[in-house]
Formats: sequence, structure tokens, C-alpha cells
Amino acid sequence: MESRYSVNADRQHRALAGLSMGGGQSLNFGLTHLDTFAWVGGFSSAPNTKAPDELIPDAEKEKKQLELLYLSCGNKDGLIRISQRLQRYLKENEIPHVWNVDSYGHDPTHWRNNLYHFAQMLFQDESGGSTVNEASAKKSEEQPSDNGTADSNPDVPEGIKDDFQPAPTNQAGKEYPQVNSQGRIKFRVVAPEAKSVATTFRDSTEFVK
Repeated sequence: MESRYSVNADRQHRALAGLSMGGGQSLNFGLTHLDTFAWVGGFSSAPNTKAPDELIPDAEKEKKQLELLYLSCGNKDGLIRISQRLQRYLKENEIPHVWNVDSYGHDPTHWRNNLYHFAQMLFQDESGGSTVNEASAKKSEEQPSDNGTADSNPDVPEGIKDDFQPAPTNQAGKEYPQVNSQGRIKFRVVAPEAKSVATTFRDSTEFVK
């Protein structure tokens, strides 16, 4: 491609992602070749995915080289444990990443949606006001810092900054979900005819009504 087209050939402008077996291979090749790829994604990654400590033997080096690591899987997908294993390792080693679990299985709807989200995060820089490390790739488990700044909105719980903005991954014109500078997420569920509404997320995530 580089011999035929005028493209940026540096690692900052190269991304690698795939689904199922392709997701496993993207993680296998991408995470072990960060001198070539700075943006890596795995959707519903298959059992061919290497063990986390093989993919990331040096967490500190990985943190410096990665611009974006995006993992996703549906909660009805029988392969979800593959992605969960890697996500736990990333969390334990405090490696910034995006971890998206939805209600789908091992199917095209999940892949299509997450390819869209992944693509919206690619090749962002500080001049664009949407850096991955500062917004999109904030760890979902990050706790709010108590820096003494009071929230002006009484509806916002104490310790949570009221600087929410529409997420950079939203579809055009969509106000929600929103994220703040702490990596907190705010969303709305509208179900006027429902008798009850329940939202289930993984156990490690804290949610405030």
C-alpha cells in the first residue's frame, strides 16, 4: 500500500483490529509489534488469543507506546472469557484501555457497532480536543479524585465533577451517553410505558443514579 499510495507510514498512523479469530490475531500481532501499530482492537476475540502476559510482558513500556487498546464482547458470547481474562490483566496493571460489553452474541451486530466505536477513536490528537488517553481510553474503573472542587449541580453526587460532555463515540447529534474528565459516564434510560427497568453491567463498575 505504501508503495502505491501516499499514506503516513509511521506507527502513530497505523491501526490493527479484527473480529473473532481476526480479533485474536490482531491482539497477538498488534500488542507484540507496537513499534508498528499504536492503535489496536479486538472484537469477540477467539481462543487463538495469546495469554495476557505473553501479549504484554512489559506493562510500563506498553503504557508509553499504546495510543488505544479497544476490547469488546457480547455478554451472550460463549467466548467472552477470552476477552475478560485480558481485561482483568489490563486493569491489574493499570494499562489504559476501552472495554465494551453489550447484549449481543458472537454476531455481526456486535462487530458492526464496535467497529464504528473503534473507528471514532482512531488517530485523535490533542489539537482535536479528543485525545484517547484523556477521554476515550480512561479506565472505566477509575475513581473520582477529591481535589476540593465543589460541584455546582446539586443533582451530581459529591466528588463527581459536573463537566460531562457527549462521548466522542456517539452517533452524530446524540447527546448521550456523556463522559466527564474523571472518566465517569452519564446516560439516560427512557421507558415511559415500562413497569420496571433494570440495567446490568459487570460487577466491577460503580453506577450512581
